[in-house]
Amino acid sequence: MGIKIKQNKQFLAEFFDHAATWVLWPTRADVWRNNAVPIQSTIVNIIRIISKFEKVYLGVDTESLTKVTKIFAGQENIEIIPLRYNDIWIRDTSPEYIKVNGELQCVKWDFNAWGEECYKDWSDDNSLGYAIACSQKIPVKKYEIILEGGAVTTDGDGTLITTKESVLDARRNPELTIEKAEEILKKALGVSQIIWLELGLRFDETLGHVDNICQFIKNGEVIINWTEDKEDPQYQVSLSAYNILSNAVDAKGKKLKIHKLHQPDPIFITAKEANGIKKVSGTLERKYKQRLPASYVNLYIGNKFVIVPTFNDKFDNIAIKQLEEIMQGYKVIGIYSKEILIGGGNIHCILHQQPS
Repeated sequence: MGIKIKQNKQFLAEFFDHAATWVLWPTRADVWRNNAVPIQSTIVNIIRIISKFEKVYLGVDTESLTKVTKIFAGQENIEIIPLRYNDIWIRDTSPEYIKVNGELQCVKWDFNAWGEECYKDWSDDNSLGYAIACSQKIPVKKYEIILEGGAVTTDGDGTLITTKESVLDARRNPELTIEKAEEILKKALGVSQIIWLELGLRFDETLGHVDNICQFIKNGEVIINWTEDKEDPQYQVSLSAYNILSNAVDAKGKKLKIHKLHQPDPIFITAKEANGIKKVSGTLERKYKQRLPASYVNLYIGNKFVIVPTFNDKFDNIAIKQLEEIMQGYKVIGIYSKEILIGGGNIHCILHQQPS
């Protein structure tokens, strides 16, 4: 009988060194306005910024390959990879990265379009994790739970934060208990301490993703979405998250340092924006005057840079200055991101790191 060797697993934090950043090319006229032309401009801008700091893997559908290849012709640090996907939310459809006894491996969850909420065919998105892992020749293991990358954040040292609203959602995991969820997450990712927030950001189509309300930005430190407006539906949700985090400890038994990022004033879809989106049965309709889930917490940390969503709002510069103080040694870059927001997410949702 062979000796069973205990595996040492580490769920790698976003602020660890990257080999590359993954992003997908948007095309859906039923999600992105004006046949996706405005969002494509935003994506091009983001890719060009990231490529100054680290490699970019750009996943592109077959029909767009010629166009996208011309756009980025001659530009260094950008590799175009043909892929099949339903939409660009790679934070949620990419595999997660862990190290097992020092070797990079991938973890894949099931995906059902955020509880079958946003579009009716998600088969390509559900298989994307395998395609990404295969393209990099990284071993991948699947676990039986419906979960998305935006639902979890880690310090890379055994601590994970998530929300009950997302993970225990009956449209995702109708039979799942908190105890069983912890068992799966600990086994899959090697974490030992899970901090459960109750809810995510209000008006969020993902139904509770943690990356819109709270993220680890370094070991022992988190940012949370905040508002001082007691009449805002977000106020009690953020206050609850703050209280839970204030009373929590990480995997090493240490208290967390919490940074409050005040959310922008409420942002809504305009009539022009709503009318520019093709209405298709089975795709969640974006409506005029719909409030969007705007949060500075939905940022992305790369190799010595941070990309922060901005909204032409009075709190933009305040958030950037806060982050410059918190993330010293990083270049903090604000990107106007309403085009992403109209589609249901933000900066963090459309990017995923591949660790070194």
